[in-house]
Amino acid sequence: YRRTYGRSPLLEDVEYMYAMGFYFSSPEATRDQTTTQQAIICINEFMERYPDSPKKALCELRLGELKNKLYDKSFYNARTYYKTERYKSAIIALRNALAEYPESPHREEMLFLALDSAYRLASNSLASLQVDRYLDTMDAYYNFVSEYPDSKYRRDADRMQRSTKDFLAKHNAESQDTAAAATQTTNTNLK
Repeated sequence: YRRTYGRSPLLEDVEYMYAMGFYFSSPEATRDQTTTQQAIICINEFMERYPDSPKKALCELRLGELKNKLYDKSFYNARTYYKTERYKSAIIALRNALAEYPESPHREEMLFLALDSAYRLASNSLASLQVDRYLDTMDAYYNFVSEYPDSKYRRDADRMQRSTKDFLAKHNAESQDTAAAATQTTNTNLK
C-alpha cells in the first residue's frame, strides 16, 4: 500500500492495521513466537514512522504484552529441561534466557532453578566431577542471593548451600589427609 499510495492520508491507519494484524495473530506463549517477533518489529516501525500518533500509547501497551509473551516462552523452554531432569541443559537454557531477557519477570525463579539444577547435577555426578560442580553450585548460590536476598526460595537455597559447603569441607579434609599420607610415604622412602 505504501509503494502504491505513498501519499495517501490513510497510510497511517493502514500501517497501524498491518501491525495489529500481527499482534492479533500472535499465539499464546507456549507456541512458536515467530509471529510475535514480527508483530514487535511492525509495531516498532509504526511508532518510529508516526511518533506523534494518537495510537502510540496503545502500541506501547501492545508491545509490552508481546514482550511478556517472549519472556514467558523463554522461561517455559528453560524450565522444561529442569522438569525433565536434564540439569546440565537446564543450566545452559536458564543462563541463556537470563542473558537474552534480563528484565524478565521470571528472573528470580530462573536464578533459583539454575541454582537447583547446579546442585542436583553436582549431587548426581560422578565423584571425579563433583568438586567442580559443587563449586559451580556455590557460584549459582551467590548469584541468586546477591540479587534476591529476601527471596521466597531463600530457605531452599540456604539448605543447598549448607549441603554444598559440607561436601566441599569433607572433600578438602580428605584431600589434605591423602596429601599428608603421600608426603609421609615419600619421606619414609627417602630414608
